[in-house]
Amino acid sequence: GYFDFAGDVLSAIRAVECGVILCSAKDGISVGAERSWKYLKAANLPTMFCISKCDEEHGDYYAVLDALKAKYGSIVCPVTIPASDGTGVIDLVHNVAYETNGNKTAKVAVPAADESKAEELREALMETAAGATEELMEKFFETMELEEADIIEGLRVGVKERSVVPVFASAA
Repeated sequence: GYFDFAGDVLSAIRAVECGVILCSAKDGISVGAERSWKYLKAANLPTMFCISKCDEEHGDYYAVLDALKAKYGSIVCPVTIPASDGTGVIDLVHNVAYETNGNKTAKVAVPAADESKAEELREALMETAAGATEELMEKFFETMELEEADIIEGLRVGVKERSVVPVFASAA
């Protein structure tokens, strides 16, 4: 996402099948990230965002996520979000959390403090994934839910067609 690497992005676009744009939870959308988006859009390549530094002081994942949605529309949807206690991430597709302690990561239940936010964003993820195909849209409107396999299929198709832009949370 840094503007300093714009030339490298242009060179790499000829050899890649998709792009991951890095944004900082502390700094938001940089000029380099905006430029990378334009390059990937012009090349019609699937694109994802990764919001890093979610565990750092003054890092605000949700502010950056909201800025991405405001700038690029409803096609932007979170796939993972940071746990509010800073110990890991919540996988919205599989509705589980991954807690990191030192060099070990364990699969755990979604923390109680994050359940409502995770459920709200998971519903938005299902709706966005359902928009990828007519079949998934019909299935979603019948039950207002999608199974994990359907969410994955919707993401796969949507990312390939650039109708879904997933957002991931990360921390060093």
